[in-house]
Amino acid sequence: MEGLEKGAAAAVLVTGDSGLGKSHFLRLAGRHLAQAGAVVLRGACLDVEDAPLGPLRQALRGLSGEPGSPRALAATELRELLDGHRGADASGLLDRISTGLARLAEGRALALILDDVHLVDRTTGRLLKYLLAGLGGLRVLLLCAARLDAVHGDPIVRGMLTDLRRLPTVEVRALQPLNRFDTDRLANTIAARRLTRPEAARLWQRSGGNPFLVEALARALREGERELPDTVRDIIQERLESLPPDALRVALAVAAGVEPVEHALLGRVVPFGEVRLVDAIRTAMRARVLDITADGYVFQLGLYREEAYGDNAGHQVAAA
Repeated sequence: MEGLEKGAAAAVLVTGDSGLGKSHFLRLAGRHLAQAGAVVLRGACLDVEDAPLGPLRQALRGLSGEPGSPRALAATELRELLDGHRGADASGLLDRISTGLARLAEGRALALILDDVHLVDRTTGRLLKYLLAGLGGLRVLLLCAARLDAVHGDPIVRGMLTDLRRLPTVEVRALQPLNRFDTDRLANTIAARRLTRPEAARLWQRSGGNPFLVEALARALREGERELPDTVRDIIQERLESLPPDALRVALAVAAGVEPVEHALLGRVVPFGEVRLVDAIRTAMRARVLDITADGYVFQLGLYREEAYGDNAGHQVAAA
C-alpha cells in the first residue's frame, strides 16, 4: 500500500480451484494490510441476482468504529445510500459511493477485499472498474479471489480480468496445487503416520495436490473412513453439475471408459459431430474437469472420475 499515491488504484486478483486456499490468502492479506495502517473492508459476492452491491453492503456491516466518529458516520451514510439505491444506472451513484469511501478512509489507503468475485453482480462490477480507473480519486487496493474455472466461463469476470490486466498496477496470481513431495508431507502429517506407497499414490491421483482434498482424504485415512467426506463430495459434485449438458455428457463418457479415452472412441460414444464434440471437450477442460494427454482424455482429478462413474455414469451417458 505504501506505493499507492493519492488517487491511485491497484488490484490483485487471486485465482484457483476450490480448496487451494484463496479465502485463507485473503484473510492473511487483510490482517497484514490492517496492521500496515490501511482501512480494510471485507465482503463476499453472493449468487443472488437481485442483490446489487451486496459485497459492499456486507463489508460495511463488518466495519468497526467508535459510535459518532467520522468513520462511523461515513459508514452509516454509505449504508443509507446503498439502501436507497433502486436502479443499477442511478445518476452519479458510483461517484457518490467513491466519495463516501474516501470519507470512510479518512486519508488512509483503503483495501477492498472481496471473495468469490466469479459471482459478482453487475453493479458491483461497474463500481470496481470505476475505482480501478481512478475516477473517484481514491487510494484503493482491490484484493479479490475467484474460482479459476469461473474466471474462464463467466463473461462479467472475464471482462473484469481483461480490464485489470490492462492496468500497470495489477497482479493476477494463480494459486497452484501442491507438488507430489508436499502432498505426501501434508498427508503424512494429517494422517499422523507415514502412508504406504499405494496409499500415497492413490491419494495423489485422487486429489491432484489440492490442499483441501489432501487434508480431507488423509483425515479419512487416519479415522478409517471408507466413504468420501461430505465436504469433499460437495466440491466434486458442484464442479460436475456446473458443466453444461454437452460437456457433462462428454465427462460421463470418459468416466465410463478406460483412461486415457481416445478422441475417435469418444466421438463414437458421444455422436455430437466433430465441431460440437470439440466444443464440449474444450468446455470440460476449461472447467478443469478433463485434461488431454498424448494418448487421449483423462480426468484432472481421480475424484471426478469416481464421482461421475459411481453415479451410474453409463446410464446417464445414454440418457443425456
